[in-house]
Amino acid sequence: MKHTLKSLTYLGFATVGTQAYAHDLDRSIANHTNLHESSLTSNGDFALSKFMIPEMDEEKVQKRLSLLERDIKLPYSQKVFKIIHEYTVTAPQSTIGLLNRKTFYFPIFEQILAKHNLPEELKYVAVLESHLKTEIKSYASAAGLWQFMPVTGKGFGLQQTDSFDERADPFRATEAACQYFKYLYEKLGDWHLVLAAYNCGEGGVLSAMKKAGSNRYEDVYPYLPAQTKGYVPTFVAMAYLMNFAHEHDIFPNDKQMPRVVADEWVATQNTSLQRFAKRISVDVAILELLNPHLKGGIVPKGYVLHYPADKMELVNPKKAEELEKKRKINARRQARKLRRQKEEVTPKRQEEFSLKLLHKVEQGQNLLSIAEYYEVDIAFLRDWNNLPNNRIDNGQLLTVWVRERRRRLGIKSNKQKQKVTA
Repeated sequence: MKHTLKSLTYLGFATVGTQAYAHDLDRSIANHTNLHESSLTSNGDFALSKFMIPEMDEEKVQKRLSLLERDIKLPYSQKVFKIIHEYTVTAPQSTIGLLNRKTFYFPIFEQILAKHNLPEELKYVAVLESHLKTEIKSYASAAGLWQFMPVTGKGFGLQQTDSFDERADPFRATEAACQYFKYLYEKLGDWHLVLAAYNCGEGGVLSAMKKAGSNRYEDVYPYLPAQTKGYVPTFVAMAYLMNFAHEHDIFPNDKQMPRVVADEWVATQNTSLQRFAKRISVDVAILELLNPHLKGGIVPKGYVLHYPADKMELVNPKKAEELEKKRKINARRQARKLRRQKEEVTPKRQEEFSLKLLHKVEQGQNLLSIAEYYEVDIAFLRDWNNLPNNRIDNGQLLTVWVRERRRRLGIKSNKQKQKVTA
């Protein structure tokens, strides 16, 4: 695998960002919304648009971005602001299209990224690369949601035959993208450099690092190709839009794609999607959404088909029965666990804790560090805030009950923020 990857290094990872954007934009504005290329000046900076920019609250935009930061930094800049403006004021219809499609694709990305222990924010790369359109192909023959080049795709296990092109498979291509992300991070050690390499290729970034004499993105940035200089700002802007479009009165419309949980079935013979759809009483359009990589609507014998998991009883009754048994067992275990926690926590909250506080989660904090600061059990924090696990978000308000001893230390009940070091 290492030898294969080395041979792919200088082939790069082509992006169709400009082409994908143009598909959704009105022709009258398409020329100046080509964010990766035509809006860039010779030094890689974004040129000012020819129109007057209406007032937007930059402070609010910056604050919202800070709430999104987790594993990958989302730095605010005028470049980011301009892209957000393009997609909220100039071309909101493009953002509506993205919102329509994200309901279908984001759950797939999130599940696979979590399986590989990768930052969830990497799902926004597919927004840049393909505008969440599986049918997009670049002038350099990159294809699919993650825009794999033919050779690069094969290097990461994506088959391309007369019957299918797995670069367009939402599931297999996302698995391959995760492998590529992990490989790049192992080599480069910085997520912004990984994003740059995804755009211009590992070779382009290594060359820029050599010229800069540094492995810091800020130092390497001046030596990156002009198009790549716009990649991280566009990534940041897409992260903002996918989470805060509603703040600009932009919402999905009646073309919003459904969310579908999928299972897999291995074809025992060549099978048409039309026939399989009738067998499980589902619209063939749903099967086409789950399997856009199949050519001619045929599933080859021995090949895996994605289908809606709620039809499992019709496809694999034995598996459906086993999963239902596991679900019931897990539900009973969870119920017992919650009862035990409630029995343990409630008396202690009444007898030992007499002061109620609100704690606002800040960047770098986690549930354990907050529990240690207030000298409470982490299970208490989960119970007081109805948390199913230890995951918390920046800006989230947590209810904390404090012992009488902590009251004597001078903690006020209306205090909103404590400096807690993770």
